[in-house]
Amino acid sequence: RDLHYPLRRQRQMCIRDSANNVLAQITEQVIFTEPYIIAKNNRHTTPYLDSDVEEIRKDRKLKLAISQLKHKFQNSTEALLHADLHTGSVMVTADRTAVIDPEFSYFGPIGFDIGALIGNLFLSYFSQDGLKTQDEKDKQRDKYKLWLLDQIVQIWNGFVKNWSALWVKDHKGDGYPPSFWKDDPIGFKEVQDYFYKNLLSDTLGFAGAKMLRRIVGVAHVADLESIKDTSVRAQCERRVLKVAKKLIVDRDSFDSIEAVTKFAQSVH
Repeated sequence: RDLHYPLRRQRQMCIRDSANNVLAQITEQVIFTEPYIIAKNNRHTTPYLDSDVEEIRKDRKLKLAISQLKHKFQNSTEALLHADLHTGSVMVTADRTAVIDPEFSYFGPIGFDIGALIGNLFLSYFSQDGLKTQDEKDKQRDKYKLWLLDQIVQIWNGFVKNWSALWVKDHKGDGYPPSFWKDDPIGFKEVQDYFYKNLLSDTLGFAGAKMLRRIVGVAHVADLESIKDTSVRAQCERRVLKVAKKLIVDRDSFDSIEAVTKFAQSVH
């Protein structure tokens, strides 16, 4: 937002559009707090994940990292968010894409929405092995898993491509003044790299937060809940937790979205 609007306009919009405090508080509660404590809303695949849940509650690094992400969600007003974006919110036809259910909309960090969508695709990815049946060709699921990972890469890279084009075409705001880089393309590239590195970190952290809460918090996903054998489901969910914790705690360690999908493929 600071790339498109002057500071005064930004503040006016923030005051006008960020009053959705009740639903924002619910988001903070179910994503950033309850999964890390004993809470009545929580549920998990017991008894298989009992020890995993106990580890989460005791993990100091994880709780510090999620606290940092919660602080960013509470205090960053980079963009107007959908704030409950997942694959079930995106309606697609051959020539049109629409997003529904915007009641949680809130001014917050850009990476929150991108991370939520990416996290949902990872949840589907890790459910596929548990959804295989004896009479189904494994290659069908394996191809779909690769397609899901490719969608994650395309979402991030597509966002960067379109944002970069708008940055040049429609920069009217006070952030990163264009006059600084008018005759310095190398400097401008360094600024963009810095911006996207931080945004990727935020995106991955929020993706991990969304993934973890779908396993041990409230509101799980049909992809995993459809796995009838609870021991098999728990195996898939444990892989989700491993990736989610890595994305939350070590979100700065990934230098590309491809490195993230490669890591996900290594988790068995």
